[in-house]
Amino acid sequence: MRTTAILPAACLLLLSLASTSLASALETEPELNILTTFANDFNIVRNGAANRVVLSITNPADRAISLEGITGAFLNKNKKDGQKGRVLRNMTTQPFKSLPLPPKRSKPLQVPFNMYPEFKPGDVEIELRVLITDNGSSRKYNLNAYQGTVKVEEPPKQWFDLQLLSLYAMLAAGLAYAGYVGLSTYIMPPQQSKRDAARAAKKAEAPAAPAPAPAAAASSSATSAGGYQEEWIPESHLKTPRPTSPTRRKGGKK
Repeated sequence: MRTTAILPAACLLLLSLASTSLASALETEPELNILTTFANDFNIVRNGAANRVVLSITNPADRAISLEGITGAFLNKNKKDGQKGRVLRNMTTQPFKSLPLPPKRSKPLQVPFNMYPEFKPGDVEIELRVLITDNGSSRKYNLNAYQGTVKVEEPPKQWFDLQLLSLYAMLAAGLAYAGYVGLSTYIMPPQQSKRDAARAAKKAEAPAAPAPAPAAAASSSATSAGGYQEEWIPESHLKTPRPTSPTRRKGGKK
């Protein structure tokens, strides 16, 4: 009796495990239609600049998925996958916050992506990949979006580059300020001191001009030179007495 009761439960467990494994086995990677468009028709990318490509993604299946990011790598065209030195440099991953890709969407979702090459001029192989999440099972996938060859070129030289002109202007202003500080600190002060010393020597050699005498001193000196001022002396004192002859004095006495 116990054996007959255990057998159905074991069969149910085995069936559930088998269905789960079968469902996981049947779940495949989502199929997407991706069209990659470059900024020019010759797939030319320039060193040190942001080279933009646009990925037009369409979800043809009846499956709700989300775009989580775009990444890529620069590859050596002379190496095969798995060989050492195949990947020259990985690109910077551009993340997205679960950008939805509705099922059977007629209009493609256009997503831009920038790559920044730094290689010698020539042909370089690139690979772009999209990071996808299945909204039903929450599984993540890394799908190939594009693989091809691009031509790396140096950016054209521009004589009137605003960034270079602003940099040159800042450097010229800095040099001018440094020259002014050096001139005012080490050259101008000695010349000024020499000029001040020469002016002091000229002042010392020049004879000193006599100071003007006060008015009171001038009037007193004039009074002493003349002897006296007549308007302050009484008239009786100004008349000189007549001299008396000695004979009259004697006759009078007689």
